[in-house]
Amino acid sequence: MIGTTDTIQVEKLSNIHINETENGFVVALTDQEGFEIVRGFGDTVTKALNDMHGNLI
Repeated sequence: MIGTTDTIQVEKLSNIHINETENGFVVALTDQEGFEIVRGFGDTVTKALNDMHGNLI
């Protein structure tokens, strides 16, 4: 379980792509061929990852 002091090493998430736009961040889960499976949006990377996670559930 990840505690409040643990961090995620984004560079190790090889199938997560993070892009910064004018309006915030877009994260995408991709398959081995690079096709996007699901996206998340937010004004921080954390919020975008949480949004993507919510879209998976």
